[in-house]
Amino acid sequence: MVVLDGAGLLDHKFVAAIDTFDRLLNEGDVRLGRALKALQAVDRTDGGADDEDGEG
Repeated sequence: MVVLDGAGLLDHKFVAAIDTFDRLLNEGDVRLGRALKALQAVDRTDGGADDEDGEG
């Protein structure tokens, strides 16, 4: 968050999104579980795009 703030990317909308995520995580909201599963599915299907040597 310090890096985001230093880069000027930390605004009230970002902080609100983090607060909402934290609240849902702590409450065990079913929607959060679905969102996390969707993110994991996307991560698996991107073919390792963040792998620098391209072997992922």
